[in-house]
Amino acid sequence: MLSIAEGEGRNGVHLAKKGLKITGVEFAPSAVAKAQKLAALNKVDANFIQADLFQWDWPSNSFDITLGIFFQFVGPDQRNLL
Repeated sequence: MLSIAEGEGRNGVHLAKKGLKITGVEFAPSAVAKAQKLAALNKVDANFIQADLFQWDWPSNSFDITLGIFFQFVGPDQRNLL
């Protein structure tokens, strides 16, 4: 499962605890660090990547599910790029 604009990892860690294999992508390095710490505290395996989604090399055919919860704050022109 790919979680875009993952933030501090709450959604990814919750889903990892439910048994999903999670890759979370987040722009802010501080949020990625918090997400990694939260995953460790909860003893789950989750992969958090720091990247700009507009520059990221999106992998093809790598995820069954893509989750985006709080990415609506980008402008309309950028939303069309995701």
